[in-house]
Amino acid sequence: MTTPRQLEDAIRATAGGDAEALAVLAGALLDAHLVVPVRDDGQGGASLVTLQRDGAPYVPAWTRPELAAAAVPPGQPTTRVPVRTLVEAWNPQVALALNPGAQPAGWLDGSGVVALGDDRRVPVPADTAVRVGEPADEPVDFLAAVARALAHDPLVVRAHRAQVHFGASGEVPHLLLALVVDGDQDLADARAAALAGSLPDGHDGPVDVIGLSATAPREPLAEEVLGLPPFHVRP
Repeated sequence: MTTPRQLEDAIRATAGGDAEALAVLAGALLDAHLVVPVRDDGQGGASLVTLQRDGAPYVPAWTRPELAAAAVPPGQPTTRVPVRTLVEAWNPQVALALNPGAQPAGWLDGSGVVALGDDRRVPVPADTAVRVGEPADEPVDFLAAVARALAHDPLVVRAHRAQVHFGASGEVPHLLLALVVDGDQDLADARAAALAGSLPDGHDGPVDVIGLSATAPREPLAEEVLGLPPFHVRP
């Protein structure tokens, strides 16, 4: 998984418009998490907030929660999501602004965001709802194998699972694993990256892993995930 620092380095390298640097950024983004503003869709889900620049829509996103907090209006909810999940339902008419109002900043047009994913992606409106809930089919054996691996990591306080998907026709639901880590966000990201790089076999479909600091404030969607029963608790 790409850490915020690695992603920021990749964004910074694209300042000159070098094609190779842009390719590096694309790879870094695909394995990164971004903090995005959301709003309640009134149906138990959350929609991405879109803004306008020169009459064209874009979604603002930040590499770190503190950068987002300094940029969004007071009281604006945000959530931290895997980019792989975002691109499953990205509208090619909507651009992605990286770290607007902060540094380093970057910009991807909608087609560039769409190109990050695979051929299963279906374009949907920018206000598509993000939904979090129990997995339709509980991957019991897979989660048991993950829990055995986490038992050797004393910094992981607990781990939760959820099914995350957009309300879009044809999109692929993701299994999301959320690790609550006894440490700061950089350490939580590192623990999530370690697990993501060594996931056991046994689950068909995409799996995303995120790390959440046990001491840092959390976004609403993260709280939804943590409201589901944990599949691992530190002894």
